[in-house]
Amino acid sequence: MAYISILILFSIAIFIELKKEEVKGSFKIGKSMTIGSRQVQEDNYGVLEKDDSIMCVLADGMGKTFGGKIASKICVDVFIENFKDYNAFHNPIYFFKKSFTIANKEILKTLENERYGCASVG
Repeated sequence: MAYISILILFSIAIFIELKKEEVKGSFKIGKSMTIGSRQVQEDNYGVLEKDDSIMCVLADGMGKTFGGKIASKICVDVFIENFKDYNAFHNPIYFFKKSFTIANKEILKTLENERYGCASVG
């Protein structure tokens, strides 16, 4: 239930457009993660702060033998890289479709021999 709440919050706040004149300083961003009773932390996150925007990505990895950890890392990396190279505010639907498609292809290619691995992204 906590993961769903976190994903919803990050989904709502995934893009925050900031005007330079309204910003008096940069944001302080922190994280706190626990793995509970599991042996591997499969979740991942990334934050990219540009001059006029911030991209926050949270990926909930699921899998066996590190598949979820790998999948969540790929998702975060793809979304952050796409955000660096593209102004997502001009066409957010295109940005998300492109990012999800690339992440999916990369996960399938990377986890080719793995038994299971996936991630949900918010």
